[in-house]
Amino acid sequence: MKKQDAWLYVIGAVALIFIVLVLSMYFIHFARLSTDTTVWGTFGDYVGGSLNPLLSFLALIALLYTIRLQKRQLNETEDANKEQAKYMALSAKISAYIGAVQAHNVMVEQSQKIMELGNMECLALDHSKLIGKQKELIVKLFSLINELEELTPKPDLKNPT
Repeated sequence: MKKQDAWLYVIGAVALIFIVLVLSMYFIHFARLSTDTTVWGTFGDYVGGSLNPLLSFLALIALLYTIRLQKRQLNETEDANKEQAKYMALSAKISAYIGAVQAHNVMVEQSQKIMELGNMECLALDHSKLIGKQKELIVKLFSLINELEELTPKPDLKNPT
């Protein structure tokens, strides 16, 4: 049983104790059941007047407690959503860089084919620039992947949940 659930059980137990206490007080003083409707009306007034304020107060406490729990859970959810947004933004960057690397791979391959066909020296300079740019993109891609790994929580092998 969780600690937060225990409080609700305690409030329920206190309510039950109040109900038993009020009923037992009545039957201790008036040890018989009556057939007179006015006595039953008086009994209803006694029980309602005694228990309604107590049970209403306990219901208010339980309501305030559940609101507090919901607020805590909402804060935890917001924190998790912020973390998820970080992962998604970084994943989008990684996807964009992967696309750029793939596009550069195609350009390098085409440049290589043109060089093989024409043996042009000026194209060889452009080809070397393309390869340099490709290396820069790959380095950036790996730095983003490392950043993603740093954001990813490491599993706690001693205390698995």
